[in-house]
Amino acid sequence: MGRSGTGITKGQVVGVAMELADAEGMPAVSMRALANRLQVTPMALYSRIADKEELLDEMLEALLNEIELPDPALHWAERLRLLAHNARAVGHRHPAVFPLLLQRPAITPAAHRPTEVILDALTAAGLDDGQVLRHEHLLSTWLLGFVCSEVSGRFGIGRSPVGHRLAALSKADFPQHKRLRAGLLRRDWDTEFAASIAALLNEIGAAATR
Repeated sequence: MGRSGTGITKGQVVGVAMELADAEGMPAVSMRALANRLQVTPMALYSRIADKEELLDEMLEALLNEIELPDPALHWAERLRLLAHNARAVGHRHPAVFPLLLQRPAITPAAHRPTEVILDALTAAGLDDGQVLRHEHLLSTWLLGFVCSEVSGRFGIGRSPVGHRLAALSKADFPQHKRLRAGLLRRDWDTEFAASIAALLNEIGAAATR
């Protein structure tokens, strides 16, 4: 039988939830499973975390707090580049938890810090308020989509190699796949990530001069 939970903190509960998700995936995260790992009674957790919804919000905040924020004294483009790479690194450390960013809104003040960095950098780039909001949405959506695609397996090999899948496509129905076959076979996601950031930063710089 578990202990009453005296002495455990909310941070400990969230930390164990992150560890469990990293090891076994999000479906394994339950209040009962956390209680077992912490060796407390399930009711003891509810004095720290109200319910599963609060637990998910706290996990989301913990995830975002792991993203190292760049020095605000850096050039705006370097701030955005570093933030993107740091967010990707966190996604690779917590592949099961990162997709929560596409599933839940960030509701805590701490969870808004990465977005504040983006808004501030875009303002420093010289964009007007409308452009700042539009480009923040563009940048955030691309970043979350790219990293979630990586960690969820969308960019993976799957059940058969890319070459086998392309070979099964007819040239008449899929001419562009056939034309770009060589490039599709040698895609490197580190290179793709860096190139996409560069393209977005070029667009931001161009928008600031228009």
